[in-house]
Amino acid sequence: MNSCLATQQTIVAEIEAEPALVAANRELIARFEQKIQATLARVWGDAALAAVQNIALPCAVPASTIWLTSLTGHSPCIP
Repeated sequence: MNSCLATQQTIVAEIEAEPALVAANRELIARFEQKIQATLARVWGDAALAAVQNIALPCAVPASTIWLTSLTGHSPCIP
C-alpha cells in the first residue's frame, strides 16, 4: 500500500511542476524570437523584417518563420 502512495505522490509532484516548465519554455521562446528578429533586422534591415511581420498566415507562427516563408513561398502550416 505504501508503494502506491509513493507512486501517487511522485505523479502529483510531476503534474504540479508542469506549469512552471511550460512558463519557462514560453519565456525561452519569446527570448529567442526576439534574438531571431534582431538578427534578421541586422542582416536584412529593419524595413524588410517589418514587411514580413505583417504577412497573415492561417496559423500562429513566429516572425522568423514568416520571413522564411516569404523567401520560399511554402507555408509552414499544414491545413
